[in-house]
Amino acid sequence: MADAWFVGRGGERSGPFSADILRAMAAGGRLAPTDLVWREGMPAWAPATSIPGLFTPSRPTPAPSPSDNPYAAPGLDRTGFAPALRDAVALDLASRPYSFSAACALAMQTFKTQWVPLLLMSLIILGISIGLASPQWIVTTIGAMSGDPAVESATMILGTVFAYALSILVTSPLLSGMIVAGANAAVGRANVADVFLGFRRYGRVVLANLLVYLIMGGVFLSACVPLGLAVAFAQAVAGGPTETALGIVIASAGVSFVLMILGFAMVVARTGYAPVIVADPDLGRLGVIEAIRLNWSRTSVSNGFSLLGLLILTSILVTLSLLLFCVGYLLVGLPWMWAVTGSCHQLLFRGDGTATAAP
Repeated sequence: MADAWFVGRGGERSGPFSADILRAMAAGGRLAPTDLVWREGMPAWAPATSIPGLFTPSRPTPAPSPSDNPYAAPGLDRTGFAPALRDAVALDLASRPYSFSAACALAMQTFKTQWVPLLLMSLIILGISIGLASPQWIVTTIGAMSGDPAVESATMILGTVFAYALSILVTSPLLSGMIVAGANAAVGRANVADVFLGFRRYGRVVLANLLVYLIMGGVFLSACVPLGLAVAFAQAVAGGPTETALGIVIASAGVSFVLMILGFAMVVARTGYAPVIVADPDLGRLGVIEAIRLNWSRTSVSNGFSLLGLLILTSILVTLSLLLFCVGYLLVGLPWMWAVTGSCHQLLFRGDGTATAAP
């Protein structure tokens, strides 16, 4: 595709970028004259200064010979496919800035062109999820069969704790890798093995998930403060103006609910992708704090609500897919969810190629 540019720097390649984004990168100093660029139709990588209009004054520089060029095979990446062989429409969509409509368009294109690998990944996720749920089911079943209420309660608590532990230690790296796999599928390089990318940096991915959960817990407790104060006030004035106290409690419950929704909107949208960023090799080896900062800086308040709305809508559609005899959940719901979450990751954190890796 003529408008899909790739940039080479320090042995690493980023992109694809549209011509407009490439010019913006050059104007903002994110593209250096010494960087190499390539697009479909070019025989080899060439210095950025050889592209007219990128730099002022534009002084074309001869391209290095293939023998001296570290990017002599411009199209090949770790999947073995060349950019020229990828879907041209997907490359264009993947280089756009994030918006609700851009994410939907890229997700739809990804779903249509990468449905088979997304389905295979969904089968892997579903199989592992069933396997992880089995221990909890076994423990609670043993408790129920015992006939002893104390044993039943203890096994229920044990099963719940075990389920949460598995969620943090196994499910979270798996989901992080799955979203990275969805982002790779969005740019035409789907690889089923990418589902397990979250385990390559296992410790940091788990730590990032724990920090996000702690932030969400802090938001929940902070949002409950008005309601807690109102309840305490109502108890203090018991026997007095009870209708007034009840009205204050109800109003405070509404305030707490609104604060919780706003807080979770910001937390989920602006920090929830941090484990995915840590797991994504295309963004380098970012640390947990760097990933949270990148997530926060790339997700403004406005597109934070947009992202949350898109994820909620996707969750509703995935749930509705269960009505299609559960087959729709596997064939449509799960692949669509990975296409959406991966497309959002691509547009928010990969699209302009400005993310920097930690040393």
